[in-house]
Amino acid sequence: MAISDLNLLNLVLAYSASHRARYIGHPEPVNRIAHWVSDVFPALRVALEASKEEITDSHLATAILLLSLKIVCPGTFEVPIPWQSHLKLARDLFIARSDRIAQPGNRIGAFFARWLGYIDTMGALSCRQAGPPLMLYHSVLAECCRPQSHDEYCVDCFTGFSPRTGFFLLRLAQLVQQCDNERFDELGNFQQGWHPSADMVMEAQAVLGEFDDLNDRVHADPDHHLGAEADDMMATEEALRCAGLLHLHRRVLESSPDSFPVQDALRRLVGALDRMRLGASTEVCSLLPLFTAGCESRDSSQRMKLLNRFLVLEKSGMKQV
Repeated sequence: MAISDLNLLNLVLAYSASHRARYIGHPEPVNRIAHWVSDVFPALRVALEASKEEITDSHLATAILLLSLKIVCPGTFEVPIPWQSHLKLARDLFIARSDRIAQPGNRIGAFFARWLGYIDTMGALSCRQAGPPLMLYHSVLAECCRPQSHDEYCVDCFTGFSPRTGFFLLRLAQLVQQCDNERFDELGNFQQGWHPSADMVMEAQAVLGEFDDLNDRVHADPDHHLGAEADDMMATEEALRCAGLLHLHRRVLESSPDSFPVQDALRRLVGALDRMRLGASTEVCSLLPLFTAGCESRDSSQRMKLLNRFLVLEKSGMKQV
């Protein structure tokens, strides 16, 4: 796709140059990157103003890649646009393009749904200004994966979790967004007396029921991942699920840090992280679980172990660490 679209190709080059420079400890080639991406923003503006029929896969890929670059290296562009604005742009283009990419056997549509769905979910869990994620990703992915057998419980090596776990995290992120925005008043002051509504508690209980169902059904693909690699993938998937469970209890249901559900979820989360080999490729999917465990743990030696993993991950050259 990039070979046939100059803007997308230039953005791929910019992304690669930015990451490569940080990885080897060199200054980023800012002038070259600025030259490469000079036409990207105007092209996306034109796409947004065009009719739905004129928006292409390349436009959507460019918007998602631009968002990804903004997250892994916030200072690459001189234009002071926050990643939340890039996320909104990518969401709008995804919605406009969704009817045409949700076609059986469309591998490009499946890739977009997984990629943007991952960023949108993590963004919504990380920042209340990100806005709620789209539930559309799950249905688009399922439609694109037909007519082949679509195993919703098989861990995806791209995201680190199964499509069904992705749906659980999407529902969680929507609840977290709603609760986080109710916890603060219009001036941004934290409301001490806030409690979840009865409807919110019911929805949270429904999400909890889905979590329990995942425990016994999620698995790694035996045709592609064996031995230690499969173990790492399963540990990553469990860590993400347990992190989601902690967010649900602490940010939605207001469970006490000392309550059994919170302590049990933390124990399982730390256990999953301990099973994940240091330096394994799956470790790049573990930022949310690592950060969640660090926030909830009160054991100083455990917190130091978690911090050391972050210090190692920082050497990957991705600044969202």
